[in-house]
Amino acid sequence: MRVAAWLALAALSVAVGVVASVTSVPAPGIAAALSCVALMCIALGAWSLANERDPLSPLFILSGVLLVLYVLRPIYILTSGRIGPARALDDRQVTIAIEGSMTHALWLVALGILGIALGYFVRRGAPAPELGGWRALRGRIRSAGVIRVSPDGALVSVLLAFLLAAVAYWSLIRQAGGFGPYINELSLRSGLFYGRGYLALVTIPLKVAALCLVAVMLVQHRRLSVSQKWFLGGLVLVVTIGDFLSGGRAALILGTLLPVTVLVHYLRRPLAARTLVFVLAGAVVLFVGSRVVTRDAVYEGRQQSRAALVQQALLHLPASTVGSHEAIPFDSLVTLVDASNAGAPLQLGRTYLPILSFLVPRAVWHGKPVGGANAWFTRTYYPDYYGPDRIETSVSMIGELYANFGAAGIVVGCFLFGFVASLLYRRLLATSSLRYVLLYALLLGYVFTLVRGDAYHSITGAYLTAGLALLMYPVMVRPLRSPIRDPAPPAYGLAAGGPATSLQKRQ
Repeated sequence: MRVAAWLALAALSVAVGVVASVTSVPAPGIAAALSCVALMCIALGAWSLANERDPLSPLFILSGVLLVLYVLRPIYILTSGRIGPARALDDRQVTIAIEGSMTHALWLVALGILGIALGYFVRRGAPAPELGGWRALRGRIRSAGVIRVSPDGALVSVLLAFLLAAVAYWSLIRQAGGFGPYINELSLRSGLFYGRGYLALVTIPLKVAALCLVAVMLVQHRRLSVSQKWFLGGLVLVVTIGDFLSGGRAALILGTLLPVTVLVHYLRRPLAARTLVFVLAGAVVLFVGSRVVTRDAVYEGRQQSRAALVQQALLHLPASTVGSHEAIPFDSLVTLVDASNAGAPLQLGRTYLPILSFLVPRAVWHGKPVGGANAWFTRTYYPDYYGPDRIETSVSMIGELYANFGAAGIVVGCFLFGFVASLLYRRLLATSSLRYVLLYALLLGYVFTLVRGDAYHSITGAYLTAGLALLMYPVMVRPLRSPIRDPAPPAYGLAAGGPATSLQKRQ
């Protein structure tokens, strides 16, 4: 507890120093608002380290995500002097009026973080799990019974899922005119999959099957053989290739790398801080590399090789991470603040309605609403960027709540978000079910895509993934026997401490 407190104090000092040094701007309130948001993010992370002691708890990871999106990104905007959630062509120069809008947006973010904290801590009255109890998760699952893969069910599930993904991507690549043109078209992902959004989801069954096998083999009593390790590694590699072909960096990082890390952390051995740093570094390389290959090489690097572009992006990480297109939810929130000040009406929940119509194919319903909040925001405020290719930009959970219900909606929506995140995690700490650990690993990534993106993409992906996991798990996994229980004591046994019979010794 003392170490965590000192770390929090040191981090807070650094954050306040950085904020104070870069916010020497005419708007007097922006430094205070930015410092408040930084303090709240660091406080959440410090509390999680001190009380949950789990580097993969949703609150600790969430504090880092919020710090990047709503502290480092505003700092980058102030230092670069440019802001804009769409193309560089649409960027605006930071003026005194924009600094005022940024200040307003930062206080809205502070309201959102407060709502998340209240929702996460509201269950403090419930019986708390043992501190660090997540470390015993594997032991509880193993004591509940031996779990093995069902060979026939697993083989059929993996083959069907693989064939489905292979046929879907073959048809897309063939229609694009080859692998090279298809990779170039991934920069226009929304337009590429328009009307065929189901093809972007074909990797989910294969991903669920692969992670189900990973979970069972990690929790089994005997050690993994070399052939099992190669099989699991190959299966995860195939899923990773599918994520890349779908063009979604979130699918690659949060949909595959994060669930595998979660499963290893809870079911095999707790990952040390050094290991997690290496995983994070690998995630950054994958994130930057995939974006360069599918986006920058198409628009900005026609005279350079992709390898040179990746190297250049890695050498300029601030610009290629917090300065890139993926970190623009704050910019979108500033745009919404400006629109609200200009009298834009509230959407009153309309951006959430496409969640209900998601499962209906567009071929059946020709007038089906287009996308969710991301599509609405881009089409309304950046129509040239949206264009015929229907390229979308991210509005964020806080931005969508604000556009629909105002500041009050941010508090209520973020409270519910924090409550659900706490509920999922506390259920994990108390479970002895491998199926729930698998569900948690699969759904954790959607918690963070919701923070950055819109509810339409995150919630629909979450319930499809959860539904497939619940259907496929009993087909692929079977318990072999019940756990060994202590024999009932005899009606007239020996006195405590007396000699044991040979039968009792064998038992």
